[in-house]
Amino acid sequence: MSRVPSGFVDMCVELLGEAVGRVSAKAMFSGWGLFRDGRMFGLIVEDRLYLKTDAANRPRFEAAGLEPFTYLAKSKKRVSLGYYEVPPEALDDAAEMRPWARGAVDAAMRMPEKKSKAAPKRIADLASLGPKSQAWLGEAGIVGIDDLKRAGAVGAYIAVKRRRPREATRNLLYGLYAALKGLHWTKVPAAEKRRLDADVEAALKPPKSQRKSAASKR
Repeated sequence: MSRVPSGFVDMCVELLGEAVGRVSAKAMFSGWGLFRDGRMFGLIVEDRLYLKTDAANRPRFEAAGLEPFTYLAKSKKRVSLGYYEVPPEALDDAAEMRPWARGAVDAAMRMPEKKSKAAPKRIADLASLGPKSQAWLGEAGIVGIDDLKRAGAVGAYIAVKRRRPREATRNLLYGLYAALKGLHWTKVPAAEKRRLDADVEAALKPPKSQRKSAASKR
């Protein structure tokens, strides 16, 4: 169940929006993260607003005697995330808030973006496919990710099913689809499972000519 922002969160979003432009809030652990242009520049915990700092704007917060946000880690050590509480007067006026908020947005923008995870290069690197599934794929001649992509989830499943009719259950089919989509196999939607099942049934159905031939022999 999603968390509903408190009145304080709504007030901060509106105030900061007046100061620096469109701002959004996202529930995070026991607090709320504040974002502009996809970068987190603010943090609300227990109805207290903290703004992001770095070497450029932190001295201003420290000179004003403002406190950093810290939390107690599992190691029992206090950890600071580099967010400092705003001065009380800034909460009453967008003009007062503007220099503090703009400095925080600039600090967030200066942070290097996290590099996206490298694309998997081996079937063994794919989620949702265990060692047994990988071995079965190898038996079917599907030894690399490019092989799997060419076959597709349905084609790869059928290739394995023909060699291991009993062991290859539909969970393998869903796992192959999930692996190609970068999902966990339990996250495959029910509607997608039904589509995959139908595609497998259609692919395994004998051609019309064979069905007619079988019917004529009865």
